[in-house]
Amino acid sequence: MRTLKQGVTDYVALKRAMGFSFARQASDLHRFCKFMDEHKCKYISTELAKEWALKGDKQPTWWHARQLSILRTFALYWRTVEPRTELWPENIWPMRYQRKHPYIYNAGEIERLLNTCRALQPVDSLRPTMFYTLFGLIAACGLRLSEAVELKDSDIDLKVGIITIRRTKFNKTRSIPVDETTRVALEKYVLARDAYREQYQYGRKRLDLFFVTNNETFVNTNMAEWTFDKIALKCGVRTQSRRGPRLHDLRHTFVMHTLKEWYRQGKDVESLLPILSTYVGHAQPGSTYWYITITPELMALASERLDRYMGGLPQ
Repeated sequence: MRTLKQGVTDYVALKRAMGFSFARQASDLHRFCKFMDEHKCKYISTELAKEWALKGDKQPTWWHARQLSILRTFALYWRTVEPRTELWPENIWPMRYQRKHPYIYNAGEIERLLNTCRALQPVDSLRPTMFYTLFGLIAACGLRLSEAVELKDSDIDLKVGIITIRRTKFNKTRSIPVDETTRVALEKYVLARDAYREQYQYGRKRLDLFFVTNNETFVNTNMAEWTFDKIALKCGVRTQSRRGPRLHDLRHTFVMHTLKEWYRQGKDVESLLPILSTYVGHAQPGSTYWYITITPELMALASERLDRYMGGLPQ
């Protein structure tokens, strides 16, 4: 009979074969396997599932409910193998999702974040350069973290500066151009990565991935977010370990700064918005337009544009 760990591996493979990225969910389910091993439990129960999802917290939030939902979907699959698997109601923790208000970084904060990556330990390893380039790429192009960590060498054309995103949130492949400074930064990373491989990983099987760890393993999203939290605290962008500006806010910042620059240049933002939506992988321009409402500066620019268009407001 298959073990729970084997079941999770098969389930993740099935989801990815169906076209889902399934990066974060896979990481969560593998952590659940470790949790089950630590508790020496052979089958999934409702109480164990809730304990795992809460992670020591007293009251469930939307995030805890989401974790439980991911596990429940797997439990439906696993129950066909292990009949003792318990299923709990979908709304056992009915939580209404509240969209987080994004934090918009200024140029100085982004520079501090990236410079702090240079001091990551061990300093003579690939890790500092890898995270510097990973976080810098997200800031420069507005990629989702899951899209960035799953990039392959074949997805990046360094000669012309084109990145092809294949594993996307909505399963739509897109190609995006990058500016010259980003292309050069990616090129420098490749040189550093390949030199490190030659020096320290002779004979080791190489992954067909652009971003890799010191030990030639996959850079999962939890690892990247944990590292970002550490450098954000160290450089003063964050003051608390579990609250404050997030890694995903670099993506929000890219969209916001692009919109502001277009308004300042007097460009037709409405006609350009579908292009920006496609670039960042939004399903529809309305998802991108939401950003206009989140900062007073951008609202002021939009209002000023409307005022000029209407010929001035009546007195």
